Amino acid sequence: MNILIIEDNPVLLIGFSSIVVKEFPRSHIFSVRSVEECISFLSSKECDLLILDIDVGDGRNIAAIDAVQRLHPKIPILSYIAGEYLFLGPLLRAGARGVISKKSTAEEIRRALSHVSSGDLYLAEDVQESLLKQLVTKSGQMVLTHNQRVVAQLLVDGKSYGQIAFELGIKRNTVGEYKRRIFQKLGINSIVELSRSSVFS
Repeated sequence: MNILIIEDNPVLLIGFSSIVVKEFPRSHIFSVRSVEECISFLSSKECDLLILDIDVGDGRNIAAIDAVQRLHPKIPILSYIAGEYLFLGPLLRAGARGVISKKSTAEEIRRALSHVSSGDLYLAEDVQESLLKQLVTKSGQMVLTHNQRVVAQLLVDGKSYGQIAFELGIKRNTVGEYKRRIFQKLGINSIVELSRSSVFS
């Protein structure tokens, strides 16, 4: 089994490699320090599993998953995040088969390796918890309805109440009510906070 690790931190690379060797004793481990090196490597060599730290190089390398899958559509990808939970949605939509984090134990990483290499999905416990928090507020309500998300996006885009009302064919007062409910559900008090929320991931 050929396993490619994209990691620019030598300590993390050693840690991942030692866990991989315990899970797959006969595997061949290769490593690269950047997405560019990964693409170059995969252009000439087949791999059975890719482990990607999304914070390597210029960071947040979700686009790398697309590039890798264009070269090797069936390669399972296990992503590592250091706390960038708002990237979970984009990571999974891009095609990552598993996500682990800096909180993941060695045993959890081994389980992730086993699941992902077998074609199954795997999310570490803290990743699952974060996904649920992104979907549900403390009161148990769904974070935003479709219409609320549309209004939230228009607010973040800097549209006035009048512009939003005209664009959506609703009353100005209704826009204000949408905004009030959005802020209440997300526990925020400003458009700046709204723009930084995970609602758009």
